[in-house]
Amino acid sequence: MTTGIGVYFRYCNTHINNSIIYNNINPNAYSDYLPGGGIYCELENTLTIENSVICYNTNSFGGGICVGDYNNTTSTEVTISNCIIFGNSCWWRYPRGGGIATFNEPILSVNNTLFWIIPLKT
Repeated sequence: MTTGIGVYFRYCNTHINNSIIYNNINPNAYSDYLPGGGIYCELENTLTIENSVICYNTNSFGGGICVGDYNNTTSTEVTISNCIIFGNSCWWRYPRGGGIATFNEPILSVNNTLFWIIPLKT
């Protein structure tokens, strides 16, 4: 299983500031359920992302960011402020969350952040 292609957090308190998370692509994103292309944050985390760009990441669920855990309801809290999230994509039978996908109702706060979705070509 390949999760959090760019960055993966589990049981931690983390702050990302003035960063670019760019062009992380899972080669198995078309066939397997795999969360978090740019960032995957699961299981009792507190994550703050500020003044950053998250772009052109690909995975099967939550291309840019995936927050929470599919099998657990432990608390995960993410705050995103003053960021740009664009051009991320997800590919799977049931694609969700090109920019952000969540599991089990995490605490998610998004402030002053630009989302830009690029339509898929058919």
